[in-house]
Amino acid sequence: TACASDGCNKKVVDNGDGTYRCEKCNKTSPDFKYRLLLQMHLADSTGYHWATAFQDCAEKLLGKKAQEMGEIKENEDLFDATMKSALFKPYQLTLRSKMESYNDDSRLKTVMVEAKDLDVAAYNK
Repeated sequence: TACASDGCNKKVVDNGDGTYRCEKCNKTSPDFKYRLLLQMHLADSTGYHWATAFQDCAEKLLGKKAQEMGEIKENEDLFDATMKSALFKPYQLTLRSKMESYNDDSRLKTVMVEAKDLDVAAYNK
């Protein structure tokens, strides 16, 4: 959940009374915007990789806006069907990877930058 103010995507805190507080804007509001963050396991013929897709890429992969996903999250069958609809489809992905260290442990962090439907004819020229 994110701040409903224009230009602000900061996570909001539920006050417990039906309102949400944004620390960045220093405002309390009765509404919020849904945001998407997908953790996914990508695979092709060369192997597999874990990646994260944020708002725009996640919406492209799922075929639904974040607000729609938030509204259907209580309907388990529809939510699961939407998630499964993104499985095993070919996409042309642009990924950004970098090594990060935390407590002397190095990990490769991969984030999806762009997701496009795969145009096989154009790709094989």
